[in-house]
Amino acid sequence: MPALKRAVVMVQKEVADRIAAVPGNKTYGGYTAKLGLYAQVTGRFEVPPRCFMPAPHVDSTVVRIDRVDGVMPEELDREFVARVIDAAFAQRRKTIRNSMSANGFAKDVLDAAFEACGIAPTTRAETLDVADFVRLAQELIHDA
Repeated sequence: MPALKRAVVMVQKEVADRIAAVPGNKTYGGYTAKLGLYAQVTGRFEVPPRCFMPAPHVDSTVVRIDRVDGVMPEELDREFVARVIDAAFAQRRKTIRNSMSANGFAKDVLDAAFEACGIAPTTRAETLDVADFVRLAQELIHDA
């Protein structure tokens, strides 16, 4: 059976906001970054409560999610990249260096990886895109 290339789903508006968030947006988080390892949102439209009988007390949104290939180098494991993302977002109000070091990564290893990737250790995770996390994971996998 061929792999699914596209999904169209209806979810609560707040969930759609997280799915479709971009770096720098307050709804962008680890969930969004990890989704970006597999897919991207390519379409979205709102469905008001009046379209349902009985009308719900929430707004709904239909999103189209297309699978993406080529985001990950073949030698890199998605689970490791997800671990890097989880560690970066674990303590959202902290810098990426402090959050990741509190979640199992050595500070000296992190500093070397940040330097190699051109990421400032004072950056917050919510400003990095999926490609940044993949590059960071590539640097960290050597010391894992």
